[in-house]
Amino acid sequence: YVPMLQTDAAINPGNSGGPLLNSRGEVVGVATAGIEKSVAEGVGFAVPSTIVKRIVPQLIANGVYKHPYIGIYGEYLDPIIASTYGLPKDITSGFIITQIARNSPAEKSGLKVKDVIVAIDNYPIRKDPDLNYLMAYKYSPGDMVVLTVIRDGKTVNISLTLAERP
Repeated sequence: YVPMLQTDAAINPGNSGGPLLNSRGEVVGVATAGIEKSVAEGVGFAVPSTIVKRIVPQLIANGVYKHPYIGIYGEYLDPIIASTYGLPKDITSGFIITQIARNSPAEKSGLKVKDVIVAIDNYPIRKDPDLNYLMAYKYSPGDMVVLTVIRDGKTVNISLTLAERP
């Protein structure tokens, strides 16, 4: 998962990889994809420069970029989704874990299905794509993080070390 900037600048076949500039001539992203004109006129996407600054040095040094990995599957909560899981009425946002990958950092740390992640290192997890943004912008494999989790109505802090995404 890579966050993308949406732009109305034309991104045509052949100009992917070029800079996306703001009105001051500063590079804000790298042109990546355009939507076919039959679908939407003048809609394109670019990888934000903040992501490029994280990824390119690793690509140059190692030939690959290693994505951080927790090893959880689930969904973001809103009041309606939370009620379908039978959660207390005061839990209206966060990320509920519905599955944990075997031998993952999540499994090793003791995370459980139905745990609700509400923060990572005090960064709130409220809605899609909060968790993915943190993984893309802030963390790398090997980083230790503290997850604030609601489990059975109680707040628990769980430490884990992020792995490399398989």
